[in-house]
Amino acid sequence: MRIVDYLRLMDEIHASNLVCASCGAVVYTTLINANESFCNFCESYVTKESLNSVNANSDIERTMQGMQNAAKDYKWEKGVPFADALAATKNPMLLYGASTYYKAFSDFVYSDVDYTQGGFMYSNADNRSDEQLKNKYNAMALISKSKEYLFKTLKITSANASPGPQTLYLRVMSNIKLKRYRNAATEMIELNSAKEGATLSKYARMVFDMETTDHAKNAIKPPDVDDALGSANLFYYYAKYLAKKKDFGSAIYVLSNLTEKVLMPMASYYTDYLRNISAASGLSHAAR
Repeated sequence: MRIVDYLRLMDEIHASNLVCASCGAVVYTTLINANESFCNFCESYVTKESLNSVNANSDIERTMQGMQNAAKDYKWEKGVPFADALAATKNPMLLYGASTYYKAFSDFVYSDVDYTQGGFMYSNADNRSDEQLKNKYNAMALISKSKEYLFKTLKITSANASPGPQTLYLRVMSNIKLKRYRNAATEMIELNSAKEGATLSKYARMVFDMETTDHAKNAIKPPDVDDALGSANLFYYYAKYLAKKKDFGSAIYVLSNLTEKVLMPMASYYTDYLRNISAASGLSHAAR
């Protein structure tokens, strides 16, 4: 697909009837009447049964809604008690969802930097400081909590002697987010051989390849939309592909259009990251 084809396809992004059982986010997809896809907030695999799982527990449903409302309003501190309540269940899927919230919060704080300040830029240092007395919710403390919940997810799922494809996928994604790529690769071998795990394996492979390929000449183009089950996440990874090719302008343009349609913290953070790179290198990031 060409960039114009991706942009045209983005017009088809809409809110589906799918709700993530890990974080409670409504899933956005390009497919009509999607029966399965991937969460735009935490990348969990989502099916119609996920909604039933969420609705089956009114306390969990309210907690998820509280966390998602805080994220939508960028009132990140208000969502912390909800994320911690999900983690307290010791359910690996909810731990994974809570870890993603903390990662998004950390990225938001880390991005809140004013490079126009002179001198030492104290407020920037506070945001990134790991000293609790300076800022309880500093970026380092938040990312540490995110990693803690991911490690707990892995610990709990490791007790499963016969994990199904969804559990294996959760383990792959947790390891990728922890940058434990060797562990992720090992888990992917098992996921590849799992019965009914082909869809999850394709998506996990896309994420793994895009996260572990640094050089432009080795950049791997994302698969067709059907392989990503119509998930709006496909456009995020397409933007990463463009960025690896040093086409920052097109990458930022795709991301800007995407974040106008979908609450996707990872896309918002990556947009800021690319804009900083583009500005520092003197390259234009105008729409192409």
